Amino acid sequence: MAASTVTRSTWTDDSGDGISGSIVNNAELQKIYAAIDQMLSGTGLYATLSFGGVARIEGKGLQVKGTAAPAVAAASEGNIYYDSTLQEFLASQNGGAYSALLGSKPIHQAAGSSTAAGATNVDTFTLPSTLTVKDKLRIIVSILQVNANGSTQPLLYNVTDSVSLGNLQITGANFYINVVDVGVAPNSTVKVASLIQYDGAGPVLGRSTFTTPWTSSPTLALRHNGVTAGDTWNWEWAIYLVPGQ
Repeated sequence: MAASTVTRSTWTDDSGDGISGSIVNNAELQKIYAAIDQMLSGTGLYATLSFGGVARIEGKGLQVKGTAAPAVAAASEGNIYYDSTLQEFLASQNGGAYSALLGSKPIHQAAGSSTAAGATNVDTFTLPSTLTVKDKLRIIVSILQVNANGSTQPLLYNVTDSVSLGNLQITGANFYINVVDVGVAPNSTVKVASLIQYDGAGPVLGRSTFTTPWTSSPTLALRHNGVTAGDTWNWEWAIYLVPGQ
């Protein structure tokens, strides 16, 4: 893309009588100012302002106002913006989904406890609409049962399609950390694999088939199938986006 230029106005030589040719007056000056204003505000012909060289800032840095996610970057390009909801810089590379530019901040995290006797989704998260088939998720789940009464199997669950992504580990009055890597097959948007690792065991491979494509924002949940009476199920999970290349 070529660098942006100010819209040109054509002037002809003035005869000097102030009547013929281009009259150099305030109206002509305002046309120049209007073109510059459009360029600075990103409107009109300058919705995208392109620089032909290096943009160098000297002084007190660059301030970026928060906004909603723009379209992902085109192939062989990169986008950076400040997300007004997540309150952080996000980047998209070569058509990939947006992910944290600085550090490894999760795209979702939550914690709590449950004593529900029946099957319960203790927390849910809808996958971002910008997710691509090349993107992966790393989900870290921490679970602690207060007593040794035992609870039925905890799992990661696709709420939209009522499909399990794989069982998690917890036994008795113990603390477990489960690390789960989730992604889709290269030739599919619905065939999902989950690689589950946890304290003292694993990895365990789980396979499932979604109805809702990976790229169409299905909702995932941390779920248990019921807590035994007298016990408390303490949980925490964090979901990280691993951008595809």
